[in-house]
Amino acid sequence: AIAAALAQIAVGTETDGSITCPAAMTGIVGIKPSLGLVSRNGIIPISSNFDTAGPMARNVTDAVYLLQAMQGYDSSDNASYAESYWQDTPNLINHLHANGLKGKRIGVVSNYRHAHPQVQAQFLRAITLLSKAGAEIIMEAPIANKNQWYKQQLNVLLWDFKDEVSSYLKHANFVQDTPAPRSLNDLILQNKQHSMDTMPLFDQELFENANLSDGKQESAYAESLATLHSLAQAQGIDATLEKYQVDLLVAPTTGPAWKIDVINGDHFTGSASSPAAIAGYPHITVPMGYVMHLPVGISFFSGKQQEGKLIEAAYHFEQLTKVRVPPNIR
Repeated sequence: AIAAALAQIAVGTETDGSITCPAAMTGIVGIKPSLGLVSRNGIIPISSNFDTAGPMARNVTDAVYLLQAMQGYDSSDNASYAESYWQDTPNLINHLHANGLKGKRIGVVSNYRHAHPQVQAQFLRAITLLSKAGAEIIMEAPIANKNQWYKQQLNVLLWDFKDEVSSYLKHANFVQDTPAPRSLNDLILQNKQHSMDTMPLFDQELFENANLSDGKQESAYAESLATLHSLAQAQGIDATLEKYQVDLLVAPTTGPAWKIDVINGDHFTGSASSPAAIAGYPHITVPMGYVMHLPVGISFFSGKQQEGKLIEAAYHFEQLTKVRVPPNIR
């Protein structure tokens, strides 16, 4: 809707990539903020350890104005920043700097190079522009423990989802004649009952795997969550920023969009969403070019509460490039 100019701004929600990836694939801007900057009240949950809302818009300015309006303290959200943080509410709009890249040290997450040669070519052109704009580029700044978190991540997501979606359903207000689902198990049974309508092409194995678990009562839950956060934060993004003495990191957001293939499944070629998503750190994607006629984006991410730095870099890059072309939807 944003890409097609049917709306000016929208609110997306992300657990790992659900703001940044579709934004990149449709040629718009997406901002996944630090966990705690924006209330999650009302979001249908996957995991309170990673879920957040964030703005989606056709340009950085609109996205930042929306994020400025969205941010704030929520006493009912246990991830919300402490009330003291909001005594002097940060004005994110002040970070829309015309020279936001000048003097910044930017690390290229070299082990997130994209497999698609045209995506990588667009990314290298973007790096050249960042350098010409006054940024100091460190071409090799890999996140050393890339991919070490996937097993813990899937387990924690399944365990959180079982408990949290059931809690959401118990308190949800449904307007319908049939009995409302009040647990994950209810959803599974309802899907089976109406499988020809709800699952004509796919199954619900993630629902079923989550439901077979003990949720947050799994014996490995606390240890897995602590390990997961450490891998993405202290051992991941934080360690990379410190090792290479950089202000922020960049990588291709993801590949171009693919056609729906119900026979062979998704043709997903990877993304840069996981480090910031798992860490609970901010991540901005901005259009960087096209592969044939399909848009691709560049990701800017950094440490916790570093939205200002990312906005400065993303805005300046956008102003230099302005590559977005409105789609022809006639």
